[in-house]
Amino acid sequence: MVNKKENVLYFRNIIKVNIGMLRTIYIKTKYIMDANLQMFLSIMAFYAILSYILFPLGFYYLIEKSLLSTGNGFIVGSVLSIGLWLTVGKNMIKK
Repeated sequence: MVNKKENVLYFRNIIKVNIGMLRTIYIKTKYIMDANLQMFLSIMAFYAILSYILFPLGFYYLIEKSLLSTGNGFIVGSVLSIGLWLTVGKNMIKK
């Protein structure tokens, strides 16, 4: 018989991954992500959204509706992401 505490720990260590529209796999993890790695991944996700989505769409709709403008938005977003990482982001990660 499995007690509730072991059952909760078991389900806490399972990650649900959607690999298709109707397909889902469950991966049992041995270790939970530590706070430092979680913060790093959150920062990188923010920079990816900034570089690949926000700035290209902003340049496309606000500057000029062309692919050249979208590419310029990508470049500006990428440079801004690198600058933010060097000034702010790397200081948020504990050493």
